[in-house]
Amino acid sequence: MKRFAAATVLLLLGGCKPLPELPGASAPYAQVEAGLALVFVDPELKGADQFARRLQVRVDRSFQAEDGSLVVSKEMLQGVGLPLNVLTRVSKGGVALLDEHGKPVARLLPEGFPDRTSSWEAHGTRFVVLGRAAWGGASILPDTSDPVGVWVEARPSNGPRSRSLYLKGLGEVETLEERPGGAWVCVNRLEQYGFPSPSAPDPALTLAPVPASKPAAKPAIKPAPARAKRH
Repeated sequence: MKRFAAATVLLLLGGCKPLPELPGASAPYAQVEAGLALVFVDPELKGADQFARRLQVRVDRSFQAEDGSLVVSKEMLQGVGLPLNVLTRVSKGGVALLDEHGKPVARLLPEGFPDRTSSWEAHGTRFVVLGRAAWGGASILPDTSDPVGVWVEARPSNGPRSRSLYLKGLGEVETLEERPGGAWVCVNRLEQYGFPSPSAPDPALTLAPVPASKPAAKPAIKPAPARAKRH
């Protein structure tokens, strides 16, 4: 993925309107709030290895386009590498990755997610909505956040299956990967959350540390409600 030039991002966002405040019920399962900073880690790694491979995400700007969709500019930093500017478009519950010209190049979530769609396919992988469950790591979030998210299973044509939990306003907060023998191992988890100063070089430096806790038991996943067949 190419790094977007700042001028290109500003050009794409120039004709957009400021992001309106969204009620909780209509909040998308994606990162859209300007100033939001997140840090993700692989719990399987320890110490310096975990630090070197952590993923930091900061939402720079969010605007409403003329068609009503949300255009979100984010900066992502893997380990100690160079930051990468990423554009996404959020519309009717769906999330699409955009190129530097604002054209969609990948569908991350389909429109109607999660209540009006139960499965979809993208790039040779089938995605299935498993159901809803409370996130075991929700203690790092504000009390006003909804800890109940939606589990989605990715079933590639080749390779192991994975399961990701999506929360409103945050998107993917935890990913499990299937291992030989049927065990599921967490390979990505939201570890820190906050709204640091825009001038802070590293969002993790200004986020509150995560309190130590015992590993949470795997939550039960409630089946997605049956959908009426269309005639």
